[in-house]
Amino acid sequence: MDIAADVTPPAVLDIATISKADRWIDDMLPRFAAFARAHCSGRVRLHLLLLVADDVADAEAARIEARGRDLFDAVVRDRFVDPEPHRRLAVFDELRAGLPTKLNLSELLYIDPDTDIVGDLQGIQNLTPDADVLWVANPLPLRPVLADLERHGFGMPADATAPVVAEPGFLYLRRDLAAEFAALRIRYADVHGFAPGSTWWNMLVRSLGPKAARLPDEFNRTFWDLAAATTSARSVHYTGQWKHLRPFVEYRRERRQIVLHPCPVPLPGSPAHALPASPPNGHAP
Repeated sequence: MDIAADVTPPAVLDIATISKADRWIDDMLPRFAAFARAHCSGRVRLHLLLLVADDVADAEAARIEARGRDLFDAVVRDRFVDPEPHRRLAVFDELRAGLPTKLNLSELLYIDPDTDIVGDLQGIQNLTPDADVLWVANPLPLRPVLADLERHGFGMPADATAPVVAEPGFLYLRRDLAAEFAALRIRYADVHGFAPGSTWWNMLVRSLGPKAARLPDEFNRTFWDLAAATTSARSVHYTGQWKHLRPFVEYRRERRQIVLHPCPVPLPGSPAHALPASPPNGHAP
């Protein structure tokens, strides 16, 4: 009897991200893809929604798409339309709500591209199987978001001991939520301007009730989290804030440690040892 034949292979983990067709294709996405492939133990497929602005020449867009296909298993190229430049991030929030349909996937793990994957994320697809979305908490107070939620009737659970809001940069989606997100965006247009999509995602998570399940904190932490929590996290979201703080802040990936500097330091790149030496797992059908 072939014992191996009775062993159920691990489910594939589809990881998706979104990026504009700009310098991130060389600065951030190689790092993202390398760490995802290096640290996820089972089969992983990487998907990229590549957004091309109207002012990007066709030849440059084609070059960037080709670069994306070198890094990801699948790339969907789309035009980037920004009807509200003052709310640019809200466009990305709405796009990620519809990623399952856009990428033709039944479920996926969305991770912001400015995130280090430094631990094994395999198995997340098996957690709380009845939930439509799995989310992680943002440890920051995020007062504008909390004020929006309270003003519009999305209060904290009665048993909550501290304000907890969802971090929309790390979401496991089991269905398309674009319609629900769009409805909230229209109904509650009066929200803060800093990152309004965070308010709408938190409204969505709370409105789903038991269909939205919180993941353990170890799955993702933010740049500003406590050092103890960051060092135990499987992924760390860091460069969104880094853009405003460089060159006086260094993120030491091997220690998952934040260091302040009086003098500039270079942004670390994707380590050579994390790049796959052979065809990455997840290419098999």
